Amino acid sequence: MASTDVVSKYLELRTNKKNKEIVALLAEDFVLEHISDGTIKGKSAMAKYLDSHPPPSGKWDAPKKIDEKKVKVTGTVKKLMMNWSVTGEFKFNSEGQIRKIKMYR
Repeated sequence: MASTDVVSKYLELRTNKKNKEIVALLAEDFVLEHISDGTIKGKSAMAKYLDSHPPPSGKWDAPKKIDEKKVKVTGTVKKLMMNWSVTGEFKFNSEGQIRKIKMYR
């Protein structure tokens, strides 16, 4: 599966709260750097994070491939009754698993 397709799949799964399916896309040494939730390290820690943090509502643009191991996606999410422009950078390992997600404004 192409890296942009993996990001699209991740966003679809996250929107629909399909947490087990999300975890299957992640590398064991996965890292999430989140603007408001800090850093989450490891696949099992991310599984716990997903179960305890409902997905924000919002709209995502089509993911854009930056290079062979990096994809960027922008969107708008609603949090605390406000719309926020956000960017997500997804990095992949050599097996095509998501190695890192960095979410920022």
